[in-house]
Amino acid sequence: MITAVRSASLAVWRAGLARNTWTLGVWLLLSALLIWYATLIPVFGQFQVTSISKNSLPLVYLAIGQAIIVIAGGIDLSLGALLLLTNALAARFMDDQPFAMVLFIAIVLIAGLGILNALVGYIINVSGVPDIVVTLATGYIWSGLPSGSCHPPEAAPPPNSAGSSPEPSPGSAAPTSCPS
Repeated sequence: MITAVRSASLAVWRAGLARNTWTLGVWLLLSALLIWYATLIPVFGQFQVTSISKNSLPLVYLAIGQAIIVIAGGIDLSLGALLLLTNALAARFMDDQPFAMVLFIAIVLIAGLGILNALVGYIINVSGVPDIVVTLATGYIWSGLPSGSCHPPEAAPPPNSAGSSPEPSPGSAAPTSCPS
């Protein structure tokens, strides 16, 4: 009787292992990378684990979003560009704002992100163009939009023969990288 219970229990474990081989492999890879990373830093503690978690969170969200789309039978190549657009807009508008305004901007950005993704889905359904083509094209569009929100600063004039920079003309302001 005990032998039959042990063999049944062993069969359940084998079936579970066979079903979750990829998951186990990912956890083993993560463990190996954490151990390797821990050997690079003299003091590896709670701060480092928290830092790794916070830095990888956007990629986790991207992976979850892509997994949902793939499970539904599609593919979205524009998710990374949407993340870039959202980060650029958040950096542009959340700087030096009070917490309430930052929260409002975050909600607006999330809603806008949802609307843009819904627009891409609508275009795919109405046009009949394969989703990989539409999302690739919209990815280029989304990744190009942040470049319009900030311009590189103008080059400073060369120094004069005395080695000092010329005085700015009256009424001209120093160029900034992102106009307010």
